[in-house]
Amino acid sequence: MGLNPLRQAGMPISHRIDRERRYVFFRIWGEFSTAEIIAAITQALTDPDFKPGYNVLSDHTGVTRVIQRDQIEVTTSVLNKFRTALAGARWAMVVGDSDYHWGMLRMLSGLSSGVPVEAQTFREEAAAVRWLEEVV
Repeated sequence: MGLNPLRQAGMPISHRIDRERRYVFFRIWGEFSTAEIIAAITQALTDPDFKPGYNVLSDHTGVTRVIQRDQIEVTTSVLNKFRTALAGARWAMVVGDSDYHWGMLRMLSGLSSGVPVEAQTFREEAAAVRWLEEVV
């Protein structure tokens, strides 16, 4: 199953849902706006294939402009709106080698601590997948 583009004109965030693995996969690349973040999260978490408690794996390795503090605050607010659907899930964010991106997504994890999803930031996808598949 391929990634589903959110907008024909090249939206820099796409998602796909794997019902068998109970995952939502996001791929984020290039630059993105706050409105695109809101649209991506909303579209994925209201997708008919999404079920409450699905884990999330987001690949941020292609991002060229790191998420900003105001975008983190909006993202936290959007995640709070979906708190019931996210309850008990894990969200693994893969950033690659960018220390700045690592730090900003760690900030997102901290600020979204009121959302009942456990979030972690990883350098590589294999480690993220291992963490998502751990029995808790």
